[in-house]
Amino acid sequence: MPSRLSIAWPKWRNNTLPHIGNDIVDLTNIAARDKSKDTLFLKRVFLPTEESLIVGNVKPDTVLWSLWSAKEAAYKAVMKANMKVSSSPRRYRVILPDMYEIQLKKSTSYKGWVETPEGTVFLTTMVTSQFVHSLCIYPIGPIPKDLIWQIKPCPPEQDASLYIRHLAGKKLAFHYHLPASFWKITERKEGFPPLVYFREKLTPIEISLSHDGRFVAFSLLLSKSFTF
Repeated sequence: MPSRLSIAWPKWRNNTLPHIGNDIVDLTNIAARDKSKDTLFLKRVFLPTEESLIVGNVKPDTVLWSLWSAKEAAYKAVMKANMKVSSSPRRYRVILPDMYEIQLKKSTSYKGWVETPEGTVFLTTMVTSQFVHSLCIYPIGPIPKDLIWQIKPCPPEQDASLYIRHLAGKKLAFHYHLPASFWKITERKEGFPPLVYFREKLTPIEISLSHDGRFVAFSLLLSKSFTF
């Protein structure tokens, strides 16, 4: 794959905020059901230790999509530093020490990490009866204080891509006490991460967007150095 870093991601961002990635999976989506029985899929996507974790659990599909969302979120984070990084899911090893204890009586968060071709990233995964959401931070380190995220169901009449950017724009407006109309979150070609603009000016604010089935999710890492 040819390098797209120079046109896809401003180099000055690489030396400012950590990179973030998030991914959500709607567990009620028919496409998410019984995927753990697809042995070809398991072997194509997961490492042997991950596959064993899936098939040995009482909730194999939940574990499967938890690992999947972690890999996706990790890739979204590290590809911002290197657009040429491999997207092969087997190059991303997920370590969630407590994943085997999944209980769905209430939402549960698990912390761990993902080993990627670019190094290790921090991982937090939320598991509910409705969805799985993963958030990754690269390079690995403590959770930044200015990291915020939101998960919401998407109204049936709404386009998920437009709705998630609308929600993120409202959150930016609320945090900075500036009108939502001043903010623009680009939707770029597939494979390119979104960017945040304020009054047509590119900002260093980190953003990650995700939607699947009935749910949308975004994460934002706000910048204190950005001046208006």
